[in-house]
Amino acid sequence: MYQIARATIRMHLSESVYYTVKSCAMANALWQTLLSTYEKKATTMKIYLIRRLYNLRMKEFDFIMAYLSAYEILIAQLSSQGITIEEELSALILLSSLPPSWETFIITVCNSSTATMTYASATVSILSEAAPRKSFEQSTSAEAYTVQDNGDQHHRSRSSS
Repeated sequence: MYQIARATIRMHLSESVYYTVKSCAMANALWQTLLSTYEKKATTMKIYLIRRLYNLRMKEFDFIMAYLSAYEILIAQLSSQGITIEEELSALILLSSLPPSWETFIITVCNSSTATMTYASATVSILSEAAPRKSFEQSTSAEAYTVQDNGDQHHRSRSSS
């Protein structure tokens, strides 16, 4: 089984990269050699990821799950670069990246927490708040559509008379 994995990895490597790992007997050793050789842990990559994290902002009508996924990917990428962000800081960055319409929610969450804020508790709070907001947005857009539709009918009846 390990030989098949090793052969599959080697088959997809260019010739110059193949010579870097040809002496590796096990697939895991081959993979670790590739990681240590080609994974960039440069300062520029760390700066780029940190900037992306601090500049990440949820837009007003973004899907919350997609946004949380993007946030978690950035945290994981930073972790792979050797940068760990504490639980509380991660939660605070997440909360501060929410749009202005979430301001009351953020204040409520921060005031209700007596212990140190964790990323998990912030995520649970955001998800529990997102469901009512989504249903409100859907009902509001449905009402707007109905009002617009009624207005069109009224306009048509006037023009026919």
